[in-house]
Amino acid sequence: MSKEIKALEDNHTWSLVTLAPGKSPIGCKWVYKLKFNADGTLERYKVRLVAKGYTQQAGIDYEETFSPVVKMVIVRTILSIASIHDWPLYHLDVDNAFCKENFYTILVFYTKMVLGWRCPNRHCTQIVVVLVYVDDIVITSSNLALINAAKQLLQSNFKLKDLGLLRYFLGLEVARSIKDITLSQHKYTLELISSTGLSSARPSIIPLDQHVKFTSSDYDKQFDIFGDALLAALKIVKYIKSALGLGLFFPSDSSLYLTAYFDSDWASCLLTRRSVTGFCVFLGNSLLSRKSKKQITVSWSSSEAEYRAMTSVVYEIV
Repeated sequence: MSKEIKALEDNHTWSLVTLAPGKSPIGCKWVYKLKFNADGTLERYKVRLVAKGYTQQAGIDYEETFSPVVKMVIVRTILSIASIHDWPLYHLDVDNAFCKENFYTILVFYTKMVLGWRCPNRHCTQIVVVLVYVDDIVITSSNLALINAAKQLLQSNFKLKDLGLLRYFLGLEVARSIKDITLSQHKYTLELISSTGLSSARPSIIPLDQHVKFTSSDYDKQFDIFGDALLAALKIVKYIKSALGLGLFFPSDSSLYLTAYFDSDWASCLLTRRSVTGFCVFLGNSLLSRKSKKQITVSWSSSEAEYRAMTSVVYEIV
């Protein structure tokens, strides 16, 4: 706890001021966490001092200090590009979760301007990409010297711990070979199966019955529809048990051609008659993004539902 306080003070996370009239201070609390290795062994104990964010309002209670969070679609995109171009991936850990507002989710360092490294070919562009998720950092580049220079730059501003090559990030197990990068959640899957008491249950070959549609319990009673959401959820866990070895695959021989597929299920929600949008986005053969979500308004026709689905996938790409 004393190290966390010192790190917050060294980063100038706060300034002591007189409380303005009519304002209420925002409280804070200690959050204790265990960080594990990919094999499930304990790496270290960790503690954070966090603000009670549920009492804050954007632009009023916080502006300068926040914890940046990178989108998972960006993480998968960078991993796919790193696999194709054979970029090394390194994992860093920040001592505390508070960063200044100019610490963007993705930092792109142009070598001539920031790192002072000069490219042998004046037409080439060397970059370092840094992904930040609260206090976890993934760093990659086409040049190892740039990665080391970027590490030094970050360490001069933040207290970091170099964890070496990327193995485990946000509960995702990262395995790398000459042919690919693979993401899996084997450890999390085993914990999920154990917590539901299905360790000895028979695995299911399908996650869900094709014609099952979920509604509220009141709707089911009114229209005499038989369905049990709990049984369906347990069946999904049984399916996960049969798919322990599956994960996301980012091949090194993939192309950089972006492809998107989308579809809609018109008026499929029994309660609201809203349509469901589904889409997936690929970079070559690597899956970057996928979603299945109910649309926000009712579509008057299946064509309108399709256009809304197309709008969603275009928004995701852009």
